[in-house]
Amino acid sequence: MNRFVFSLERIRAWNATRLQIEETAVEAIVERQRRAEMAFAEVCAQRTEFEQFTLRKRAIESSELGRIEQFRTFVVSEGKRTRGILADLARQIAERRLRIVEIKRKIELFDRLRERQQDAWTAEETKELQAAADEAFLQKLVAAKRG
Repeated sequence: MNRFVFSLERIRAWNATRLQIEETAVEAIVERQRRAEMAFAEVCAQRTEFEQFTLRKRAIESSELGRIEQFRTFVVSEGKRTRGILADLARQIAERRLRIVEIKRKIELFDRLRERQQDAWTAEETKELQAAADEAFLQKLVAAKRG
């Protein structure tokens, strides 16, 4: 008796490795996305803190008003930049997730194919064993009649 060998196992294993790589990449991109959101939230918090500090003062110098305006401009440009980064990261995540779905489908296909091949192999192996058992029984029967 020979043992069952799935001829496409190496390809299935390669796809499983690709799946792990893609999932790790998605995790890294999600982490970058989280850090970008946190950095922008920090800038917004600084802006709010700066504005509140300025509002508590009784007198505001024109140079401070200029710095406030510069900071607001910076926050707006940082917001645009962050939205662009987040949109790019979201696109990358979506693309990677589509690849993950595709790879998972391939792996499932290989698993079903392996199962079918193993079922066919098992049926053939059972037939061979039955034929060998029948042959042994007939030999014993013939030997008993002769003896």
